[in-house]
Amino acid sequence: GVEQNPTVYKIGDSNYFKIRDLAAVLNGTGKQFSVGYDAEKQSVTAAPDQPYELTGTELAGAADSSQAAQASNDAIYVNGQRVEAEVYKIDGSNYFKLRDLGAALGFEVGWTQEQGMFINTEK
Repeated sequence: GVEQNPTVYKIGDSNYFKIRDLAAVLNGTGKQFSVGYDAEKQSVTAAPDQPYELTGTELAGAADSSQAAQASNDAIYVNGQRVEAEVYKIDGSNYFKLRDLGAALGFEVGWTQEQGMFINTEK
């Protein structure tokens, strides 16, 4: 129920979020998760139920439409398990399809005319 200001790119018919923005949005909820990087696997990691430590780069607002999006082979591991997800690299950051992250981390993604896109952390 709280409006947030993440950087979101629309690619095809899907919304792609920087994972750190999403971690900042969900921090303090029942669906919070920490974010890290596994250099050995060259992959993003997420640990559900762990608080996220803000870096100061989160929730910067509207996407820069001049940035090129490149499909990425970078992976995400949740609790040590590789998750299949669509990923794009934009300006050096990984952007994940929101619904893929919802399925992997246990939150619902929806849309209504009144609210627009929303995340439900209560299911």
